[in-house]
This record gives sequence, C-alpha cells and structure tokens, in this order.
Amino acid sequence: MIAEVIVDIVNDQVDKVFDYIALSSTVVGQRVSVPFGKRIIEGYVLRLKEKSELSESLLKSIIGPKDDYPVLSYEFLELNDKMRQ
Repeated sequence: MIAEVIVDIVNDQVDKVFDYIALSSTVVGQRVSVPFGKRIIEGYVLRLKEKSELSESLLKSIIGPKDDYPVLSYEFLELNDKMRQ
C-alpha cells in the first residue's frame, strides 16, 4: 500500500504530496515520521492507494506514526481537496 504524504516544511517548492510505502497500521489523517532527504520530518497521510506512479524501488517507507489516532478528520481532508481544486 502507498501513502500520499504532505510534509511539514515551509517552502513553496515542496507544496505537493510525496508517495511513501505505508505501514500495515497506516491510516488516512495520521501524523507520521518520514525520511526526507537526509532528515526525518513530520508529515500527514492524505490518501492511501494501491500503486504509485514511481517505481517502488524509488520509494522510502514511513518510519512510524506520531500518534495512535488520525489527527486530520475525513471532513477536513475532503474540504482540503475542494479548496485545492
């Protein structure tokens, strides 16, 4: 399973989602730790999907959840999608 994650970085060049290999426990709306370059940063899972456009050999895995529950609600994520459109 692939997770679309938005990373918590203030930079106009990084205003997009990145694909990561999801853990079996990963859920939409969850706050997670992910490798990003040489750092480990915080991100938010926006979607789960079966495949990535990138080869799985190029994808990194989510390191782990930051919380035991989703911090972003389904309604918030739905509103976010509508606003981005």
